[in-house]
Amino acid sequence: MITYQNASQRLGSYIDSKHWSVSLVFAAITILTANLAIPLPHTPVPFTLQVMAVLASGLVLGSRLGWLAQIQYLAVGFIGAPVFAGGAAGIAYLFNPHMTGGYLLAFPLAAWLCGLVSERYPSIAGKLLGCIAAIVSIYGCGLLWMHFAMAQPVGIAVAWGIMPFIGLDAIKGIIVSVVTTRKTSR
Repeated sequence: MITYQNASQRLGSYIDSKHWSVSLVFAAITILTANLAIPLPHTPVPFTLQVMAVLASGLVLGSRLGWLAQIQYLAVGFIGAPVFAGGAAGIAYLFNPHMTGGYLLAFPLAAWLCGLVSERYPSIAGKLLGCIAAIVSIYGCGLLWMHFAMAQPVGIAVAWGIMPFIGLDAIKGIIVSVVTTRKTSR
């Protein structure tokens, strides 16, 4: 009982209504960027700006609130709001024909990693390193999901889910690293 109370007190003192609201704003930004889905040739995975929103949530909000923003985004989609690419909704979307379930599940981890690295190294180079760590985590989860959950060979998963996006995501990471700032006091 004491452990639960201590954890509850720590969480309650950190995530108040202001923090909750700010993280919801970044969840909403992730929703908006999901609706800009552009199909690419030779891959079922569409191009979106979601990765940019995930990186920005980690860099601007920090590790904890960036993680929370992406959890909120997934929760809203899993309960049925049409917030995923193309206006899709529901937990069944994890197994969609675009094979993007692993990428979606990686968003909270990616935002947390991006925020954590940038908190420790607040320079532009540190923020860029955080973006790289986040993108690698998204690619890793997406690759594993395509391979195991969607039964695709690793070569196909890399060709469909990573290769078309490396350059685009690098540009997103550079842009977000340069234009974002974060208040250090909460």
